[in-house]
Amino acid sequence: MRKNPLTKGILIINIFMFAMSAVFSGGSFLKSLWSGGDLQTLLKSGASFGAYVQQGQVYRLVSSLFLHAGLIPLIFNSYALYMFGTIVESIFGSRRFIVVYLASGFVGALLTQLFYPGVVSVGASGAIFGLIGQLFSLGLRKDTPRRLTPVTGTALLPMIIINLLLGFTVPGINNMAHIGGFATGFVFGLFLAPFRIAARYWSILWTALSVLCVVVSLVCISYVFLFPEPDIEQIINFANQYAEVLTLLSGTQNLRSDSYYLELLRPFDGATRALKEDVQRYIETGGHSDTLYNLQLRFKAWQAVVLKKYGTWIKKAPCRFVCSSRVFSSPASAGFSRAKRPS
Repeated sequence: MRKNPLTKGILIINIFMFAMSAVFSGGSFLKSLWSGGDLQTLLKSGASFGAYVQQGQVYRLVSSLFLHAGLIPLIFNSYALYMFGTIVESIFGSRRFIVVYLASGFVGALLTQLFYPGVVSVGASGAIFGLIGQLFSLGLRKDTPRRLTPVTGTALLPMIIINLLLGFTVPGINNMAHIGGFATGFVFGLFLAPFRIAARYWSILWTALSVLCVVVSLVCISYVFLFPEPDIEQIINFANQYAEVLTLLSGTQNLRSDSYYLELLRPFDGATRALKEDVQRYIETGGHSDTLYNLQLRFKAWQAVVLKKYGTWIKKAPCRFVCSSRVFSSPASAGFSRAKRPS
């Protein structure tokens, strides 16, 4: 039987997720490989973000643990995971290792949402700090073998202090994930004895918990690929195209002859397909099925939902997009208008 299979498995998943985010970033592959993709790509790949989590996308609290925002963070976290993961998995076994790892990462992600809801969060450092916290508290137990002294307890204190100080002084480091993960692992380490064979009912419990953790992680990662978030550019293009179509409809006399303008619309989900169907029905019935004003109102409602969910990223798009705040006095005011990025 291979040693430390779950540590190696997590490393493989982390590298795979990083490569996927680089491939689908849409920019230069080498640049994306270095940076891990832009914020929009990270969000599409499962990064944690307060507004999305609050809307029910809780899977991001797990999927974000397997993402990294650059090659350097991936290398450092991979090294730390291999170093501490192999130790913890060897001491406590694969079942308890995976439960502590994912529980620590999850708690760290939750703390991030509480203290930094407006920050996009990715990385395995919270989960890794859970392993460090477990080893630290393990050194405080009286039944810990002496041969583990170099990798447990106060032997880890200098590294812990340095990393926490860096988290408070260096921008871009999520210290809440570190603190939450460390505290979770610390508690586990106080109650889990090293190398001890648990009673049968405890063994069954840890097996069930470990299987549950693996299944939940795979489901969360799979969800990212099965139900991807739309591109910001895609959303903006549809809004501008729809506004253009409404403008054309407001100035035409023969609606049936203008049905080809529907080809301008590129819907990408159920809501945008419904908007296109409204326009198609309006054209096919010569405007008798509905009023243009009602089409504008439904478009405005869709726009409000989009801005609530994606407003931050619309403004941070490569070409800045600004939404008109006026009431829909004319169809043209319904879309997103392009504006050059300030120099």
